[in-house]
Amino acid sequence: MRKRPPVLVVAPGAETSWAADADITSQATVVAVDPDGRIVGFGSEAALAATRSDDLRLYQPFSATEIFSVDLARAYLRWVVESWPAGGRHPVLAFLLPDAANDRSERWKGVCDSLGVGFVTISRPVAAAAGLGLDVDSGAADMIVDVRSDAAEIAVVADGGVLFSRTCYEPTPSTVASTIRSALVQIDPDLEWDVLSGGIHLLGRVPGDEWTRELSKMLGVRVGFTPDAERVLINGARSNLETLESYLWSVTPGVGRLLRGVLAGFGH
Repeated sequence: MRKRPPVLVVAPGAETSWAADADITSQATVVAVDPDGRIVGFGSEAALAATRSDDLRLYQPFSATEIFSVDLARAYLRWVVESWPAGGRHPVLAFLLPDAANDRSERWKGVCDSLGVGFVTISRPVAAAAGLGLDVDSGAADMIVDVRSDAAEIAVVADGGVLFSRTCYEPTPSTVASTIRSALVQIDPDLEWDVLSGGIHLLGRVPGDEWTRELSKMLGVRVGFTPDAERVLINGARSNLETLESYLWSVTPGVGRLLRGVLAGFGH
C-alpha cells in the first residue's frame, strides 16, 4: 500500500507550533538579524540571544493571519523543515489557519513553493472542533472560541466547515463575551439554539477558571475549557489529513509535477 507523503502540521502565530507525530515543538516566531543584515538565529534561542546583545534585532516574520516579510518567513520555515529529519525529499506543510486568513493562503503557498515543499491549509476552527472530539460533519452547530496571544477567533462550526466567524482583538473575557453576543444575534436561530444548548468550547493559554467563570456569568451559557490548545489543534488536523491522502500526493513536490505530466499525456 502506498505510504502517505510526510506531513508536518504547522500552527503559525506569535509562537509557532509544529508536529509530525505525537511530539509537538513550539518556538517563538522571531528571527534574529545582525547589524549587517545577516540572519543569525531563529525561535526562542534567538529571542534569548537578543537579550544578551544590543547588536541583534528581532523580527516577527508572520502571525497567525499575516506574512510580514516573505524573505524572513521563508528563512524561518526552512529552519522548521530542516529541523524535521523525517521529512525526507518531498515533505508537505499543512498550515492551520484562522478563518480570517483564508484569503491570504496564496502567500503561504508562494513561500512553500519557493522552499520546494508541498502546501495545504486546514481550517483552525474545524481542527479545534475535531480535536475536541466534536462531530464536525454534523448539522448541529458548535461554537469554538480560540484565544491566541494577539486575538481570539469566535467560530460556529457545522456541516464540516465554518458557518460564521468573527475576530476579537486584544481579547479579554469582556471583549470576547461582547463578540459572542454579536455573533449569536447574527447567526440563524437554529444555530443559536445549538450553541446555547451545547455550550461554548474555549481553548487557549488563558487563566481557565477566570475565563470560564466570567464568560458563563456574562453569557448565561456553559463554557468548557481546554488549556492544551496546540495538541487539540494538531490532533484535529491529523483527523482531517486522514481523508486527504490523494490530495496530499497531488501537492507533493516532484510527485505532483509527475502526476500532472501523466494526466496531460492522457489528454493527447
